[in-house]
Amino acid sequence: MAYQRTNKRQEFRRIGRDQTYMSTDIHIVRWFSMFLKLTKELEDKKTKFELYGKTHQIKIDTSKSWFKKIKVNELPKSLKFLRFKYENYNRDTKRYFDNYFFTKYRPLFIEPQTMFVNSPSEVDTNKYDLVAIPKHLNFTSKKSSFINLLNSDEKVLVSKKRGRKKTGQNDGQFKADVVLYGAKDLVLKRLFHMFRIHQCMSNEDFTFFDVWNNYENQINKRPLVQIKIIKEDNISDENFKRTKTNIQDYESQIRMTQRDVRQAKILILNLCKGQFPITDKLI
Repeated sequence: MAYQRTNKRQEFRRIGRDQTYMSTDIHIVRWFSMFLKLTKELEDKKTKFELYGKTHQIKIDTSKSWFKKIKVNELPKSLKFLRFKYENYNRDTKRYFDNYFFTKYRPLFIEPQTMFVNSPSEVDTNKYDLVAIPKHLNFTSKKSSFINLLNSDEKVLVSKKRGRKKTGQNDGQFKADVVLYGAKDLVLKRLFHMFRIHQCMSNEDFTFFDVWNNYENQINKRPLVQIKIIKEDNISDENFKRTKTNIQDYESQIRMTQRDVRQAKILILNLCKGQFPITDKLI
């Protein structure tokens, strides 16, 4: 299902070819599905995180509302995203998201839409208001009757410029089964791959510089930075090994990588509890 942005400011909401609305940008849904798959792989490996002086077991709480609808135990096991090599990663992501996750779970991200119903029992009153309009009225009369009904409701304001707006209601409030607030595509991409590389580094002596270096090489196609020893003047050969290296030029990138890995761990732990994407605190 192809989606297009609804305005020039590239808002998160998208409209499908079938005129259905998504409460969340499709790219955010993709990262949600990828983090969920990654979390399930970590759970299967019985992974534990050391964070803030405590040990946290990776375990998805299937009693949470999202995971009553999304069957995490049925996620395809043939595709593995917890791996160091980036080769064929985009191909596998497309196979997983387009051919499985979004095909199966797309309705969970769709906002309620106006429709005709035959019986009130067909309607989820948590998502819809029920309005009865006489069938014998013509289109103009139905429209006028509906507008008058809205005007008579003290809780609803009707503006010719801004349309229907409920007083006290947050404009960003959606009613889809799964709504993802406050997410940014590029941030989630960086956190995902920084964590993946960090988790899969096979060399026990790796550093956060190595994580950042491989991230830039894999994702941004930049050549690996080579560590060079900077020999200062008047330093004897005996003390040569204690001189500075160019790794000191990348201190900000190292700190950023440490932060990204930590935030990714927090995001995954919160996802286990049915919240996404929260990266600043454990819930």
